[in-house]
Amino acid sequence: GEKDAEAYKNSLAEQRRDSFAFRNQESHAQRVEASRRQAEEHIAQHSSYELKWAGERDADAYKRQLEEERRKSFKFRNDEGFRQRDETAIRLQEARAKEHESYEFKWAGEKDAEAYQRELAEERRKSFAKRNHEGRNQRLEEEHRQQEARNEEHQGYELKWAGEKDAEAYRRKMEQDRRESFANRGKEGRRQREHESNQRNDEIVQSQQSYDLKRAGERDVDAYKKTLAEERRDSFAFRNKEGRRQRQDEAIRLAREQQMEHESYELKWAGEKDAEAYKKRLEEERRDSFKFRNEERARHAKVMEELKSIALEKETESLMLKWAGEEDAKAYLAQLEEERRQSFKLRNMEGRRHRELDEDAHNQAVQEAHDEEKLQAACHADVEEYKKQRAARDRASFEYRGKETMLQRLEEVNRKTEQQKLDQMNFALETAARGDVEEYLQDCKARRRMSLALRAKEKRRHLEFSLREAEKKRQQQSRDTRDRAMDRKYMEKARQEERARIALDAIRHAHCTFVVNPFAGLLDR
Repeated sequence: GEKDAEAYKNSLAEQRRDSFAFRNQESHAQRVEASRRQAEEHIAQHSSYELKWAGERDADAYKRQLEEERRKSFKFRNDEGFRQRDETAIRLQEARAKEHESYEFKWAGEKDAEAYQRELAEERRKSFAKRNHEGRNQRLEEEHRQQEARNEEHQGYELKWAGEKDAEAYRRKMEQDRRESFANRGKEGRRQREHESNQRNDEIVQSQQSYDLKRAGERDVDAYKKTLAEERRDSFAFRNKEGRRQRQDEAIRLAREQQMEHESYELKWAGEKDAEAYKKRLEEERRDSFKFRNEERARHAKVMEELKSIALEKETESLMLKWAGEEDAKAYLAQLEEERRQSFKLRNMEGRRHRELDEDAHNQAVQEAHDEEKLQAACHADVEEYKKQRAARDRASFEYRGKETMLQRLEEVNRKTEQQKLDQMNFALETAARGDVEEYLQDCKARRRMSLALRAKEKRRHLEFSLREAEKKRQQQSRDTRDRAMDRKYMEKARQEERARIALDAIRHAHCTFVVNPFAGLLDR
């Protein structure tokens, strides 16, 4: 009996040591698992912060890129404004030079007209002097003839009547010649006065046409300035509207980012609360396990005390009760074996429950991983759809560029056609002007007058000036059209980049987050 009791004590001590070793090993495994989960949570949190910092760096880089593009756009607009103002100043200077040249031509024409009038007055004076000299000669001849007639009067009365008749006939002839001379002089003077009147009328018409062209040019310049001012106002209004829209979009984006960040923090706090609840549940289970172990130990201590009391009683019993004691010891050992079996059964049930809890946690983590994969697949599908939409926009943009290029080609063909028409008109005008000048030179070659040629040259210069102004206006319109097309291009590019950024932000933050996942460590199993 004593040997059996000692063996039983040894077996109980061995079982206790095994139980303590198992408990220590289990607690050590739980501590290792807890430290591993905590390390994985720290790693996941660090990865989330790194992703967040990377996103912030990308956002800052994108903002800097937008600022750089905005600075380049402002610089381009300022340079374009400087260039336009320089071109406007050059055009004004050229217009002033043309106007000054026109006035110089006008003054030169007036000087030529005055010189021509002085020349006509000089010719008129010479003509009067020649007429006076001729009249004086005629009067002298008449006096000489009268003197000869008076000298010959004494020659004979038979020649007197013949001489008087000859004198009368000669006088009538001279009067007829004088009347014809006066008639020719009056006709020549009338023709000269009509020519001077026609010349003055032509000069007035040319001056009126020059003033009309000048006023038309000034009206065109004023209209062009008003058009530029209107376009500048429209450009400023559009820029203000675009800036207001961009600021509103920026405010909406910041509000969305703050909302998403708030939701991310809420999810983070919810995960932390879940982790705290899970830790509390583990602590509660650990306390229950310690409580069960303490109760088991107290029960074993009571059993050991009872065994000690039974051993003391057995030492005082007589040998007569040996078989009865042995039978009681056998019954007690059977009871202890039954209790041990119940204890092992309870421990197995507890272990099974822990394994089921771990399996449920693992299944929940796998389900969350599956949901995350589904979200990632949906995000990937959205990204692919956005890529398709962007490809469609690129195709539409290429089609628009092709249409714009074709339109520019058609405009170039129309411009060349108009230029050919203008060249033909210029050639026809130059041919007509050359014919008019040659005709006028043929008419005025004897009088050496080049005033009409000067007026034709002035008219041709006015025509050339009008053609040059029209060509400058067309070039300015073409340049403005090209600049507006470039502005539209850069604006469309900025809009596309803004849409891409908004889409990426939406894809990055829609229905998912990269903050700390308290069960991220379970995904590696």
